Amino acid sequence: MNIAMIGGRGIPARYGGVERHVEMLSRELAGMGHTVTVYTRRWYYDSSWIAPKHITPVVLPSLHTPYFDTFTHTLLAAVHALFQDVDVIHFHGVGPALLSWIPRLLKPRARVIVTVHSLNRLHPQWNVFGKVVLLLGEWAAAHVPHQTIVVSHHLRAYFRQQYRCDAAMIPNGIEIPREHPSAALLKRWHLASRQYVLFVGRIIESKGVHTLMSAWKELQKKRPEALQNQKLVIVGDAHADRAYGARLRRIAGRDASVVFTGWLEGPALVSLIAHAGLFVQPSETEGMPIALLEAMAYSVPALVSDIPAHRELIREDGMRFPVGDHRALARLMAEAFTDSAWYEKHGRENQELVKREYQWESVAKKTFEIYGLG
Repeated sequence: MNIAMIGGRGIPARYGGVERHVEMLSRELAGMGHTVTVYTRRWYYDSSWIAPKHITPVVLPSLHTPYFDTFTHTLLAAVHALFQDVDVIHFHGVGPALLSWIPRLLKPRARVIVTVHSLNRLHPQWNVFGKVVLLLGEWAAAHVPHQTIVVSHHLRAYFRQQYRCDAAMIPNGIEIPREHPSAALLKRWHLASRQYVLFVGRIIESKGVHTLMSAWKELQKKRPEALQNQKLVIVGDAHADRAYGARLRRIAGRDASVVFTGWLEGPALVSLIAHAGLFVQPSETEGMPIALLEAMAYSVPALVSDIPAHRELIREDGMRFPVGDHRALARLMAEAFTDSAWYEKHGRENQELVKREYQWESVAKKTFEIYGLG
C-alpha cells in the first residue's frame, strides 16, 4: 500500500508531538512493507538525514509565518498528492483537515483519513480569526474524510457529541526502552540522576510552564527544605512564542536551580527523561502528550494538570492538580520529594500502563485496519 502523510512539519521529527507521531507511525508502516511519503516543509527539513527504507520525504515550500505556514504547505502537498500513485492520503491536525476535500473530491480512488491530535483552537496564541478557521477545521475533520481518527477517548466523546462523528480512537504510542541510558550526558547541565524536576514541550502559554515555575518559586520560599538540591529543567523551544519565553526567563531571573536547555532531541533528551526524579505536565489543554508517555515508559513519576487527556494516562487522583493552581502543584511536588517511595511506586505503574496500552506496533496495526476499510 502507498500512503501519503500530510499536515505535520515533516520528517525527521525535530520537535512537536504531531511530527513524532507521523515519524513513528511511518516507520512502523514501512516496517510492515508499505511505502510512505511524508510531506515536509523546506525550512524544517534536515538534508543530511538518511530516510529509512520505504519512507520518502517530499520537500515542498511554505509561507513560513505563524498563520500561513501550515495552510500553504498543506495546499501544495494536497495538490501534489493528486498526481501520485497513493492509496491513502492521511492528514494530521484540524488545520490541515480544512484541505482534505481536495483529494476527497479530486482523487476519489484514494482513501482520505484525518487524525485529530488536539483541539488547537483552545490554544491561547490564536486570535479570533484563527480560532474560527480551526473550528471549521474540526467540522472538516468530522465530515470530509472517509474516516476520522482521534488520539484520546475525550476527543472521541467530543466529536461524537459536537459533530455526531463516530471517530476511531487510536492513541499515540511510545517505544518501550530496552535499556536505561547512561547519566553521563547530564553533566552538560550539571545535573544528577533523580535530582531534578523535568518539563518537556513547546514553550507556549497553553503548556502552563508559568504554573510550574510559580510552583517552584513557592517551594523555594515556603518549603526550601523539601527541595534538597533539586533543580528544575525546562526543555523546549520558544520560537513560536518568544514573548512568552522571555517572560519565563524573567520569572527565573538569576536562579541557578532553573535550567533552560532549549530544544533537544536524540540521546540528550532521552537521558534527561530517563533520569528525571519527577516529570511535570502543567498544560491547559492537550490531545495525547507524547512527552508524558515517554516519561512513563521510563517509570518516571508524573504530576499533571487535571485535564481530560491527562486523566486517561495518570489515573491516580493524587497525582493531578487543578489547571493553573501553582500552590496545589507546589504541595504535590513537596510530597514527591519527601515520600519518594510512594512516587516511585506510581512510576512503575506508569510504565506498566504504557507497556500494556501504548505501543507503536499496536498503533500502526490499528491505523492500517482503518486504511483498509471501505
